[in-house]
Amino acid sequence: MHNWLKHWRDWAMREFWWLLQRHNNIRITGIHCSYEKAGIVVRGEPIPWNADAVLVEVLVRFPVGAVRRKSDFTLRTNALESVVPACLLQRRGTEDCFAAQFRFVPTKELRSVEVLWRDRPVAQTAVQSLSPTEFMAGLRIERATTFARLGDYTVPCRAVLTKQCSGLLAAALLRSPTSLLPLADLDLHVEFAEFPRRAGMSETSGNGSEETWENHGDNPRYIVPVRLTGSQLAQKEAQVIVAAPRSPKRIGLWVVSWKSGRQTLARSEVRILAKKSLGKSLYSADARYVHQDKSGRLTITKALPALGEGERLGPCFLVASREEGLAALCSLEVAGRQRGQSLLPLHAQQVLISDVPTPFAPGTVSDADLANLIAFELRQGNQVLGAISTCPAPTASFTSEGGFKMAPDDYPWSPASEEELNARMQRLLSSSS
Repeated sequence: MHNWLKHWRDWAMREFWWLLQRHNNIRITGIHCSYEKAGIVVRGEPIPWNADAVLVEVLVRFPVGAVRRKSDFTLRTNALESVVPACLLQRRGTEDCFAAQFRFVPTKELRSVEVLWRDRPVAQTAVQSLSPTEFMAGLRIERATTFARLGDYTVPCRAVLTKQCSGLLAAALLRSPTSLLPLADLDLHVEFAEFPRRAGMSETSGNGSEETWENHGDNPRYIVPVRLTGSQLAQKEAQVIVAAPRSPKRIGLWVVSWKSGRQTLARSEVRILAKKSLGKSLYSADARYVHQDKSGRLTITKALPALGEGERLGPCFLVASREEGLAALCSLEVAGRQRGQSLLPLHAQQVLISDVPTPFAPGTVSDADLANLIAFELRQGNQVLGAISTCPAPTASFTSEGGFKMAPDDYPWSPASEEELNARMQRLLSSSS
């Protein structure tokens, strides 16, 4: 009897011990940390100082037949004296795979978390924190550009004409090594500061210096907050645009500053110039011929093409301003210079001008209308900006003394004529050598 009881006792101890061991041997397959801010969850990044909550998820595989209770799971951190119970335990994929989730408010001293099952440590991971100083050190404001609204156009610029600009817009690319979500609590804004020109100051004396335009610190300043959408905050970069609350009305300088609190992250400037500045800076960079054949096909050439019956010819002027970064609307006119030196108005149009040459091709005229014309002239008011001849270049004839006869007085010299002369000189020198 005693031997039988001893045998039964030994068997029971082995079986119950195996069952206990089997139910205690859970397997941790992963542990992940994330944070929540403004209802948005970000995974795989440092926990910022202003996170609403830290989320920890532990993936667990239970033995078959084991009891699964979320109350068995707790979490403790290096900065918490009390433990945090699991808020959720749910199945993930297969029958034996579950996820235990924890949620708690972060602290500045948070460095690691440890997960316990039935008071026994089963998983641990380090936690990286992100301070305000570290976030601002990584935040970049790139491609900060100021745009001006000129009529139907919205163009980047560094100078505009007074009374032409109906509004200024500031655009920039925000970029960070982490998501932009911490910006939700930061005072990111754009400051538009107006510095009117002082008496006796020339329009060009600003030369990009705020101090030059300083006016005893009482200059108008307009603060516009920068707001991002949830999808933008969840990304590591975002393109944003803000508009100035009023348009420039006075000659001077506008300084556009991207700021967080008092810290300036990026800066750009726009000079507000008088209308007369445009006329002084306008010039024709080049001129070409627009040739239209009988089929209507257009070609642009440097040399004057030979016209057949029913074909048309017109000018293409490249117009620009010498004022750096200027964007302005300008009324240009193309007129035909007749043989009697009288002008024949052909076409007038308002053109957007910048410091990059802008093509201005107002149209073409028939071969019959060209009979009395010697040139196309580009004009801005009474100012002639450029001309291009409609007559073949005259042939130079040498005298017996070794000189040559001048071209006719009514022949309009142009950059195209200069190129043609240089080309002929090159051919002449090549053939002589």
